[in-house]
Amino acid sequence: YNKTDTGYDARKHYYKMPSNYFRKKSSPLTWKNIEFIRRLTNKPLILKGILSAKDAKIADNIGVNAIWISNHGGRQLESDITSIEVLEGIKNYIKSKTKLIVDGGIRTGSDIFKCLALGADYVAIGRPIIFGLIANANIGVEKVLELYIHELKTTMHLCGVSDINKLD
Repeated sequence: YNKTDTGYDARKHYYKMPSNYFRKKSSPLTWKNIEFIRRLTNKPLILKGILSAKDAKIADNIGVNAIWISNHGGRQLESDITSIEVLEGIKNYIKSKTKLIVDGGIRTGSDIFKCLALGADYVAIGRPIIFGLIANANIGVEKVLELYIHELKTTMHLCGVSDINKLD
């Protein structure tokens, strides 16, 4: 018995929603909505999906605590710009207190190094962590993280950087 093959086929259970299903149920999110949410709470507000310096500046002026630069995996628009391509430009348009989180296509420790050097405060890693989880539960996740740490330290060493806080 192969524990990964259960015989389940999602295509047999797929229910196709009408093409206008989501348009009926929701209204578009606007900057006015974000301003309203900011006025409602003093809790940290993180805005995800920013890919332009113009939008980052607006979000920063509204007072978000962090901007999450992401194209949401690029699955919907395969030709969309990548997060790392816009990171440095966005960093130049925001106040220093606003944190930057970046994700998308982070597959090596050197990718983390590049994101940090271009101005990210945090680098989010999703898919490789899921792969580690699938491969061997918590041990798989630990191994993925160990590999990232090793690659990041190696990249720092090769670039002559001893302190991660001094990347530029």
